[in-house]
Amino acid sequence: MILDKINYFDKLISDYFFSNSNSIIYFILEMITHLADTATMIIFIGLILFYLYKKKEFVKFKFFSFIVILSTSIFSILKLVFQRLRPDEGLVYHLTYSFPSGHTTMATVFGSGVYFLFKDKIKSKINKNIFLISVILFSFLVGVSRIYLNVHWTSDVVFGWALGLCVVWHFRKKLKNN
Repeated sequence: MILDKINYFDKLISDYFFSNSNSIIYFILEMITHLADTATMIIFIGLILFYLYKKKEFVKFKFFSFIVILSTSIFSILKLVFQRLRPDEGLVYHLTYSFPSGHTTMATVFGSGVYFLFKDKIKSKINKNIFLISVILFSFLVGVSRIYLNVHWTSDVVFGWALGLCVVWHFRKKLKNN
């Protein structure tokens, strides 16, 4: 019964975005979604890890490596377990299953992980807030782009946000304690 309601809600949102798509928004959101593609994330993550290694911040290096590997493992296993099909008329073609959104999970893990790694280096409260808003906006826009491009259902994206936040939030305590 609850799955029927989730599916109804997912279809409603998907139909709304699909019927109200326009080429400018499509172009912008396609660029945003590519920021969380596997190749792009590998580069971004690699740069952060390289920086942490060069600065000899090994606790932060382990933290960031761990949250990336753990979240990737969890969403990959969940895709195989649930085998949820993607929306039928996606604007971008994908071979993998839909649930949960890997792009959204990784954007959330990357953004919030980077925030917890570097927030204490920012002294100005205004700049720290701008940094936090940027991280939230990045994750939010990647998620919305996945729905708008019709490659994910809304519930896939919401779960991706939740998964990413849960992993980072849980393990950030380990970072704080060291």
